[in-house]
Amino acid sequence: MKVEIELTNTECKVKTPLDPTTLAILRAECSFKPEGSEYMAYNYRKRGAKWDGSKKLFNIQSRRFPVGLLHKVTGLLHGMGNEVEYINNRKYAPDECEYQIDNFESRDYQTRVVYASVTHGNGIIKAATGSGKTTMAARTIAAIGKPAVFIVHTRDLLYQTIEAFSRIFPNERIGQIGDGIFEFRNITVATMQSLAILGDVKYESYKYDEDSQTIKESKEYYQREELKKKFIDHAKHVGVVMFDEIQLICSQTAYSVRFLFDNANYAFGYSASPWRDDGSDMMIEAAFGARICDVTASELIDLGYLVQPHIQIHKVQDHFYTGKKYAEIYESAIVQNPMRNLQVANDAYEQYLMGRNTLVLINHIAHGEAMEEILKSLGAPAVFISGKSRMKYRRQVIQDMRDGKAPIVIASTIADVGLDVPRLQTVVEAGAGKSSVTALQRLGRVMRPFEGKDSCYFITYRDNAPYLKTQVDNKIRIWSTEPNFIIEER
Repeated sequence: MKVEIELTNTECKVKTPLDPTTLAILRAECSFKPEGSEYMAYNYRKRGAKWDGSKKLFNIQSRRFPVGLLHKVTGLLHGMGNEVEYINNRKYAPDECEYQIDNFESRDYQTRVVYASVTHGNGIIKAATGSGKTTMAARTIAAIGKPAVFIVHTRDLLYQTIEAFSRIFPNERIGQIGDGIFEFRNITVATMQSLAILGDVKYESYKYDEDSQTIKESKEYYQREELKKKFIDHAKHVGVVMFDEIQLICSQTAYSVRFLFDNANYAFGYSASPWRDDGSDMMIEAAFGARICDVTASELIDLGYLVQPHIQIHKVQDHFYTGKKYAEIYESAIVQNPMRNLQVANDAYEQYLMGRNTLVLINHIAHGEAMEEILKSLGAPAVFISGKSRMKYRRQVIQDMRDGKAPIVIASTIADVGLDVPRLQTVVEAGAGKSSVTALQRLGRVMRPFEGKDSCYFITYRDNAPYLKTQVDNKIRIWSTEPNFIIEER
């Protein structure tokens, strides 16, 4: 049987009527159950509604599905003995750009990524921290020769990417949508939050959110209707959409922002960990397609582009905790636990005394304040930054880290992704958590090469409290996939 599928840049539709069994298979294979969905489904059933808890990305009634799942639907139809024919109704951005690129180190694996990107037209690029994702993205933009938007989710990444693109594209003025600035250029770096406002996307806050308040405080926010018109016109010319840290695409806000550009027939997602611990990986695939490249940390270590990490898992000596719920246990066993905090502070202080530039990572502001107080009492020149720190101060602290003027810094989740400080030699993970995504992202902060740096260290903890004691096992499982990672449990 010949099955016709109509393609656009955002979604596909099966034009040929299919039998109920085939439709049911396509829907089932294009569905997933997010973590906790069974409880929501149970509540639905109690109210008399029918729902199995799964999120379905193939609509049986309309036979529509996201463009990123085209390869999956095509494969399923082929497997059932069907011939597939495409009806191409894609729109194409009209503008052609001749970009001149310079000031970057050409690496073979980056060329491999650029070639795969141009060949496939869309896809997921798994690339370890330190691989040069912005360089790969810039070279891909230059190879395609279309106006592009690169989407980030923090202001730190916004400015860091603009700086990198400005260096690689010396003849281009890089646009900015974010931190209260709205400038539309051939190459534009934008925060997800600002694009959500311009595109009338319902906004959902999340743990890295720090741009929404800045937007509301800007004078441009009150001219947003005029800005929306400018954005709509600009969006028509965008031919390439790129999204950094695509593990965040599973929020409805990020997913909707990805599809704001109807004429963009090139779409790429980048991350060192393009998956989710909550089972919603298919949302990433639906937005960008299949994984087309995998640049591992071990490969980069062998090539000399990353430093081999020594991962130390220290057993927490204290057994104190109160409460029964996770939040209560975390607060008592991690944030407000003086003995554990002293153990962590001593580990960080020891690294500082050994001359290693050290970053202490926490999840809660109160925890960071407690760690700063203890480290200062030990005699360490500790500095604490978080999403609440003013941007100017935060950027100065990060620059001081790069210059060796801030040898021991405590940071909240703003440092989980995108922090580029090659001088950094040790990360101490003071907060707890089971996220395998965060495990790789945080480890990546310390592996960048620097003059005289032949080793780096990541210290984390095995706690004794309920929920917490086995969280580190999920991280070990991910770290163990990299043969060049040295893991030691004490």
